[in-house]
Amino acid sequence: MVQYLLGLDVGIHWFVGVLLTFHDGALHSINPYSIMYFNPILDNRLKGNVTHQLHHALNKGYYLFVPYEHFDADARSKDVQKYNKVFKTTFTF
Repeated sequence: MVQYLLGLDVGIHWFVGVLLTFHDGALHSINPYSIMYFNPILDNRLKGNVTHQLHHALNKGYYLFVPYEHFDADARSKDVQKYNKVFKTTFTF
């Protein structure tokens, strides 16, 4: 919309499709340590794979692909604890 309002050509770079494909693959992998955002800071803070697996296991909640609530360490910790309880694992981050 911003491009259109500025009178620029509207479009996205072809590499966006590549990044989305890798993101979707990592999001659906079983590995909670998957690299998701190609940025070490975001990968350290946001555990998209954890929330997406909870979404599939619990069939309620966790609808976002990017768990913005994980910027809060307590919220991230609660999701990891719930992940470990549901899947009977002991992952730590």
